[in-house]
Amino acid sequence: MKMSQITKVIWVKTLEKSDGTGEVIPHFIRDRYRADKNSWPSFLNRAESILQWIEQSKTAFSHRPPFPNTNPTSVLLFCIFTFTFGLSLNLLGPRRDIHILLNPFIGLWLWNFAILPVQILFLWKRKRPLRLINTTLKWRLPSGFKRWIPSGWTRRVLFLKEMAAVAPHVMRLKLSLSLHLGAILILAGAMAGLYARGLLLHYTFSWESTFTTNPDRLQSLFDVFFTPAKMLTGVDIPRLEGMGSQMSGASWIHLFAAASFLYVGIPRMLLLIANTILMRKQKVKLEIARRDPYFISLIKGGSCGVFSYGMKLNEEERNGLIDVLGIKGNLDWVPIQWGDSSPFEEHQHDQKFLLFHAAQTPEEEIQGRFLKSIYGEPIQLILWNGKKGFHQSDTRLTLWEDTFRYAGFESYLVFQEGETYQLKEHTV
Repeated sequence: MKMSQITKVIWVKTLEKSDGTGEVIPHFIRDRYRADKNSWPSFLNRAESILQWIEQSKTAFSHRPPFPNTNPTSVLLFCIFTFTFGLSLNLLGPRRDIHILLNPFIGLWLWNFAILPVQILFLWKRKRPLRLINTTLKWRLPSGFKRWIPSGWTRRVLFLKEMAAVAPHVMRLKLSLSLHLGAILILAGAMAGLYARGLLLHYTFSWESTFTTNPDRLQSLFDVFFTPAKMLTGVDIPRLEGMGSQMSGASWIHLFAAASFLYVGIPRMLLLIANTILMRKQKVKLEIARRDPYFISLIKGGSCGVFSYGMKLNEEERNGLIDVLGIKGNLDWVPIQWGDSSPFEEHQHDQKFLLFHAAQTPEEEIQGRFLKSIYGEPIQLILWNGKKGFHQSDTRLTLWEDTFRYAGFESYLVFQEGETYQLKEHTV
């Protein structure tokens, strides 16, 4: 499926998860449109039907996924903003006498010389987005600040988090593409502003140093660094005079601008093209839909199996779990005793959940070995964290998370009871 289609499915998922009251998508609409089977095309048909209903209804909410890279208007506004920002920069600084070795151009070059190799290194990294992206998406504001944040922005953050889970490499490529495009436009605006100021103001260049008093040493360095810019512009590299001597700025401005284009602009353009090509080749696999309880719950009819490992739930707890999972089809409760092997070959279900109790202490030789034996099965892990007042400590939950990670699982659900039964998703 194309990324534009995937974003529709994830946007509808975001709306449903953040719209518990049914204000945006009423619950009868959600039940009306069900998926025929566990496949992206089936989920896409459902998402398009719901988005079409939102567009035609009186619901005051955007029916389009908030993805800037897929909205031409947002792309145009982004380009205008970044170019205008670059136009407002003064790369030569507030002074008319510019230090050849100490000016904003040098900082721009040093920053890009440091960051570009890192961006090239991570260009083909596919497993997961950069730690910075994960940290940003997982970071939460204090509860007191949430009431000041519009619900639309909260949904956008949740949407980006969901997209990062489904297609992490595509999200990183989209972020990199935006950064490269923004850097190119900022540089273009800065160059335009530089020449505009050069028409109205008179700039001179000079140099100073405590340890170097011989201009020939600096001249040899400049000859090497600015030779490509000289070949591009045809402007000769000025000869350095004594320390503190004022030199005309016209030639230096041409050379600095050409060097910025060669050393910053061209690498950014090449990375922009490479990001675009790689992003078009990306494919989203179905594994996320097979394990995500949201997608599993969308399938109309079908059978569901809840496999409880070394524990039992009473009738009230079972009903609470059924409600929060949104199970619609036939339900089987299958107990698994300690040391048993995988029972999934004997029990075939369309939806499968594996339930553990957080009060137990997980061991790699027992729970870890069992989880490793079932890795690859289309199943969702659930950790029952007890009734209110009996929640396990963070240390015990960390042990379970380490066990899930040891077995290769990337996410799990925590089922617990507060004022009502709750189900929260956690990423390992």
